[in-house]
Amino acid sequence: MVGSGPDIVGNALQERLRRNPQDQESYSGLKEHYRGRGELASMVNLIVGWASYTANPDARAQAYKEAGEVVSRELGDGQRAVEYLRKALHFAPLDTDTSELLQLKLCAASAGVGVTLDMRRLRVM
Repeated sequence: MVGSGPDIVGNALQERLRRNPQDQESYSGLKEHYRGRGELASMVNLIVGWASYTANPDARAQAYKEAGEVVSRELGDGQRAVEYLRKALHFAPLDTDTSELLQLKLCAASAGVGVTLDMRRLRVM
C-alpha cells in the first residue's frame, strides 16, 4: 500500500541525504522506507540519484543495475530498464549478470516490436 499521511521518517531521511548525499545509512534506510510504503518510483529515483553521487564505479554499476531490475520487474518499464542496465555496463563492462539481463530485455523489446508489426500486417490484410 502506498503510504498515506505525513511521512515523518521519509522526510527526516531525505533531509539527512540532502545534507550529506553520500550517507550510506540514510540512503539504505530511505530506500527500504520507500519499498515498505510501495513507493517504487521514488525508490528508483533515489537509487539513480545515489548512482550519480557515488564515486565508486562498482557502486554506480550496482545502483544502475538495481534500478533496471526494479523498473523492469516491479514497474514494467522495459525501456527504462534497458537504459539503466546500459549505464550499469558502462561502469562495470565485465559484469556478466548485467550483460545477460540487458540481452534479455533487448530480446524482449525486439520480440514485442515483431508482435506489433505482425498485428499491423494482419490489420492491413
